[in-house]
Amino acid sequence: TDIPDLGTDFAQDLKSFGVDAAILFPFGGAATERKWIQACQDAGLVVLVGGHMTQPEFLESEGGFIADSAPERIYTIAVENGVTDFVVPGNKIEFVLKYRQLLESLLGKGNFTLHIITLLFLF
Repeated sequence: TDIPDLGTDFAQDLKSFGVDAAILFPFGGAATERKWIQACQDAGLVVLVGGHMTQPEFLESEGGFIADSAPERIYTIAVENGVTDFVVPGNKIEFVLKYRQLLESLLGKGNFTLHIITLLFLF
């Protein structure tokens, strides 16, 4: 959610620390998403992009702040910028299926990887 211009410093810092990949959740807008993807790629990092979180009340239709169309737009921009690894909310299977279908239509079946995140509660 940061500003576009900080992407390069972020990516270079990660690389200097020995990090191989970065997970981006670019809720700060399309310009930030594009700039940070490019910065990470330029630094030689694998880029994973997430667009939908696991918590309740995330999307507007669930009572949250994020527009329902935002995740699909985020994933589409990522594809347009060469990303093939995506983070999806594993506890919301209907959205995993929806995003898989979107990515198959954009990249073709078998040409991308979904990384599933879930919430874990320990009692």
